[in-house]
Amino acid sequence: MNLSPPDIKSDFKIKPFDINEINMSNGLNCYTINNLNTEIIKFNLVFKAGTKYGNAAAITLFSKVVFDGSINYKGNLFSENIDRKGAYVFCKPNADYLIFTLVCQKKDFKELLPVFLDGVFHPELSENNINSTKKREQNSLAEALQYNSVIAEHIFIPAVFGTNSPYGKVLRPEHFNDLTQKDLIAFHHAYIDINNCYALISGEIDELLKGILGPLDEIISKGFTVSKVELGGFDYSPINQLIENPYSSQSYILMGSKTITKNHPDYIDLKIVTTLLGGYIGSRLMQNIREKSGYTYDISASVAGSEQVGLFRIDSEIQKGKEKEVLLEIENEINRIRNEAISEKELLRLKNYMMGELMSIFDGMFAREGAFLSVHNFGLDLSFYNRFQNSIKELNESTIMDIANRYLNFELFSKITVVPK
Repeated sequence: MNLSPPDIKSDFKIKPFDINEINMSNGLNCYTINNLNTEIIKFNLVFKAGTKYGNAAAITLFSKVVFDGSINYKGNLFSENIDRKGAYVFCKPNADYLIFTLVCQKKDFKELLPVFLDGVFHPELSENNINSTKKREQNSLAEALQYNSVIAEHIFIPAVFGTNSPYGKVLRPEHFNDLTQKDLIAFHHAYIDINNCYALISGEIDELLKGILGPLDEIISKGFTVSKVELGGFDYSPINQLIENPYSSQSYILMGSKTITKNHPDYIDLKIVTTLLGGYIGSRLMQNIREKSGYTYDISASVAGSEQVGLFRIDSEIQKGKEKEVLLEIENEINRIRNEAISEKELLRLKNYMMGELMSIFDGMFAREGAFLSVHNFGLDLSFYNRFQNSIKELNESTIMDIANRYLNFELFSKITVVPK
């Protein structure tokens, strides 16, 4: 039986999809991704208003209540207008951006767009809704703090980024205690402005659809001034901490450090090397710690970038009592990548996997939207994916060892181990 991997199919040119732009008279950048095979429209407003811009608890709470009613569609009237059409809306924050989304049938878009925009730009922000949602969020966070991964994150993130960094914030129940309606109104007034966002529409985009964007074009800026967020000074020193968790029967390991972000020239190669280490079922960590040793069901390594800084991490829920063994094997696998040339067979398998992953990024309308957001929010364009393809094709053993020696240093990783009490 021939178990050799197939030849890599890399002799094609990635042409992901076309991004078009609608000129709005109020200056809003409105991008469109056309898909003729769907009757669904997904409309996003993407604001530079992520948790790094202010009180993370206030921004998180705002995202939970913003669609509970608006000035012209108070209380349940807002949700009734959305729900009766089988549509849905949501607001999702990350460190850099706050994204408001409407998903509906194309035939209902004209009717629902004004409702959605009223929710975004004129939310009711009822004090009763804020207080009840605040209690639910506090209860949810208190419950989450019993989980190994959350316990570890709350120590790891500030240790890696620094407690004064906008990326070093973690949420705890007590952070919501003093929040009031005034805090959410102040955040909305400061950041939810037409000059602080762009629009992205996915679906069947035709002249009829473009013609019903009038309510969006009528929104006028309040006079927004861009805020610059400083990372703050921080002398990083790796920590190695053991925590006991009385609510768990398994152990958990989380380690990593700050790294480069997506607009760095080495980022793509680091992404590939990270995949080799722990990014798929055939990775070094999975083959060693799961398949060979049986210490875990899953272990992963990943690299992700925010606007101003990246994060490399390895994490795994592992068998109780095997913490030292797992840490040693992780160190061994990192050192192998740094010091030993990869075999031709393993390199081919990695390239095949990465090429398949790259192609799957464009599989479907909403996947394409994610691919656009993933580069546009870093000041990049879709040529990033062509560079990614070229990096996969040109990858060799010396590049892997060079990147690993630059960015994967076990001694510089902060390490958090959570064990049962």
